[in-house]
Amino acid sequence: MPAKKAQARSKASTQNSDSSGVWKWVYVVGLVVAGLAAAFGFQNQILIWVLLLVGVLAAIFFLDSSDVVNFGIRYLLLTAVGVTGALSSVPFVGTYLTNFVSGVAVFLGPVALTLLAVYFWKRYFSNEM
Repeated sequence: MPAKKAQARSKASTQNSDSSGVWKWVYVVGLVVAGLAAAFGFQNQILIWVLLLVGVLAAIFFLDSSDVVNFGIRYLLLTAVGVTGALSSVPFVGTYLTNFVSGVAVFLGPVALTLLAVYFWKRYFSNEM
C-alpha cells in the first residue's frame, strides 16, 4: 500500500514540475519578447495586453512570492539602468541595449505588483505560509 501512495505522490510531483517548467518558459519568452519589442520600437496594443497577462500569470504560477524583496530590488535596478540610459554610451548598440532593458523593466512592473499582492494574500489572508 505505501508503494502506491509514493507512486501517486511522485506522479503529482512530476505534474507540478512540468507545469512549473511551462510557466518558466512562458516567463522567459515574455521577458525576451518585451525586451526585443522595446529595443526595435515595435508597439502594438494586443502585444502589450498579452505581455501583461503573461507577466501576471507567471507571477502567480511560477515565481516565489516569499522572494518579493529580492525581486523588487532587481526590478528597481533594471528600472534605474533603463531610465538613466547608462548603456546608451556603448557604441553602435547602446540605444538598443537601453531600450531592451527598459522593455524588460516595463514587463517586470506588473509582475512585481502581482508578486507583492500574492505575498500579502498568503501572509495575511491565507493559512499557507
